[in-house]
Amino acid sequence: MIIHNQTNLIAIVILLIIFFSFRKQVRSTYAKNRYFFGLLLFNIAILLVEIIHNVFKGVETNLGQLIYVSLIALYFLLIPLVIINWMLYINFHIYENDKHAKKLLMFLSPLLIVNILFIVLSLFGLNFVFTLDSLGHFMRGEHYNTILIMSYIVLLLSFVYINLHRKYLNKTDLYALILFPIPPMIASMIQFLNPQFTLLWPSMTVSLIIIYINIQSRIINTDPLTGLFNRREFDKQVNYLSNMKNPKRNICAIMIDIDDFKLINDAHSHQVGDVALVELGLILKRSIRKDDFVARIGGDEFCVILETEDEGVLFSIVDRINENIENYNLKRQNKLPMGLSMGYGVYNPKYHGSFYEFFDNLDRKMYDEKNIGKQNKNVYV
Repeated sequence: MIIHNQTNLIAIVILLIIFFSFRKQVRSTYAKNRYFFGLLLFNIAILLVEIIHNVFKGVETNLGQLIYVSLIALYFLLIPLVIINWMLYINFHIYENDKHAKKLLMFLSPLLIVNILFIVLSLFGLNFVFTLDSLGHFMRGEHYNTILIMSYIVLLLSFVYINLHRKYLNKTDLYALILFPIPPMIASMIQFLNPQFTLLWPSMTVSLIIIYINIQSRIINTDPLTGLFNRREFDKQVNYLSNMKNPKRNICAIMIDIDDFKLINDAHSHQVGDVALVELGLILKRSIRKDDFVARIGGDEFCVILETEDEGVLFSIVDRINENIENYNLKRQNKLPMGLSMGYGVYNPKYHGSFYEFFDNLDRKMYDEKNIGKQNKNVYV
């Protein structure tokens, strides 16, 4: 028991460090961040419940027994909340919004309802999830395994859900999401076979560290406003391309700038300008392929980089960007439309020299187009 409590305390300290560190770095109002904060807080709560539960184990007073039983009920209530929160985190990670969240909650609600029902029946002395022996100690109920199996099924479904939507995820995020359930699943198997090894929730700390490391990587390389890669990652990408020897596929790029962006900020406020940048970021992500690179490289300037054997892919993406911008403006009706200037082309070492010259060339062509006042017209280099 002492070792178990010490393990839980160490896990709590680690999770609190992550919580306060992460809280300083990001806005907790973002839904994806809220779900991660939820995972942290639920896990801390369960670890605390286990510690306090061990303290009151064997206490024979009426108050001690009441606290002991209440903690057991709270423990089993928190389990489905962690799993549901995890599924919502995956969903938001995939869609970058709460799309399908209500349907997901409807699908997962039986897990929570069955848990609550079994807890209530157990509190009334029926042998469902838990029961107490003659000494007042916790014992597994007849349907303890039912809850465990239901939780396992949902965790397995999370693997399926991630794989079905893997096209929306980059490789780093995909690996982090797939790795998350593995430590608690292994620990729960060990705990099921030998109840003395209670490592389930400390193992969740390992899972949360995996997610936290992935988030830190994204924070360093991601523009906080749009969620796209930032200038730092763009420079790394250009350097990587510059060091490539004899690339097997064509390297294409699109430099993009919002027309009259200063007018948007001056006439409507910088907040409206920020919304425009976010909306353009979403439009660009919808317009490109999964493995294409897109970054906000400064102000209202963006860049898309893609590798392809068929140069026609570049023109298809440019067409999709124009089409998506047109649809976006139609939905806005009488509001100020968004116009873009774009310079795009395929890298040719004989013509462009280095990749740095290639991107400078695209940038100049984009600004030449902007300076002659042709909105939504593109220049092919």
